[in-house]
Amino acid sequence: MENQMIASSNQAVKPPPQNFLNKVKGVFLSVAAKLKEVIYYLRVPSRGAEAEGEVPSHGISDRTKKIVTGVSAIFFLLIILLIAASYLRNMGEKPAEEVKEEDSLQTTIVERKASRYATDEAVLKMEGDVKALEEEMNKEDLEEKSLPPPNLNFDVNFTE
Repeated sequence: MENQMIASSNQAVKPPPQNFLNKVKGVFLSVAAKLKEVIYYLRVPSRGAEAEGEVPSHGISDRTKKIVTGVSAIFFLLIILLIAASYLRNMGEKPAEEVKEEDSLQTTIVERKASRYATDEAVLKMEGDVKALEEEMNKEDLEEKSLPPPNLNFDVNFTE
């Protein structure tokens, strides 16, 4: 399954190597182990270092700060590299286009018998009356020229 090729109509695409994913997993596990050691070291400072004066009174030495900063920088760089690698890997792959199969089925037009109201004299008379009213309304001028809008005073002062 690891060495199978995925074939598309345009090109052959290799699956991602499993060794790469195992290496990344190993790196994350080692970073997690180092972080656990640093956290343990921060919680339980050695008494000898306090006696020698290496650990300041606030509890975290410069060496510890450098270790934590370095580990976190490496961790975030790994995350950025993983994102870039997945982007570059997916950039070459194009989704396979779906091939539409032609339907051999043809639609048939079924002619139905007209409704009994389609030929009814009363319904036809009402349709004619409605059309006549619509034409009459469209001809009329619905604007009222004798009602101008009121004069508005725009000089408003809200101060007392």
